[in-house]
Amino acid sequence: MKKNLIILAAMFCTMVAKAQFVVYHSVPTPQTTYNAPMLPDPNEEWEARMAARAYANQIVSSETMTVNGFEIFSSRYLPMKVKVIQRRNGEVEISCLGIKKNGYWTTCDKGIASLEGMYDKAKTDSDRRTILSLMVRIPAIAVHQFR
Repeated sequence: MKKNLIILAAMFCTMVAKAQFVVYHSVPTPQTTYNAPMLPDPNEEWEARMAARAYANQIVSSETMTVNGFEIFSSRYLPMKVKVIQRRNGEVEISCLGIKKNGYWTTCDKGIASLEGMYDKAKTDSDRRTILSLMVRIPAIAVHQFR
């Protein structure tokens, strides 16, 4: 029996010597936080565009003037009161406040068209020729200031 016990112990030792033991190590836990890339806020871009547009449309000067305006239908000059507004972006608006006809002032709240704009919108060649002849006789904004 002693012999069997020694054989059994020898077999156990050889098995232990040849056995491969697996050592388990703990795996590091993955990060649970995720940093998403910062995307631009679409409202910020819209607000910036609106602020830039508001800045460009600010009124730099506003002046009321008495001028001579040319009436195309009667081919004569008439005294007019106009309001000239200049904006920061360089745009100039001229609107008629009143026209003096037959010695009386009548109110008017119409804009004054530029001859170039009228030429671009003209549909017939005769209208274009008329506007071109006015461009020669009258300054580009179709208004003369009284002196």
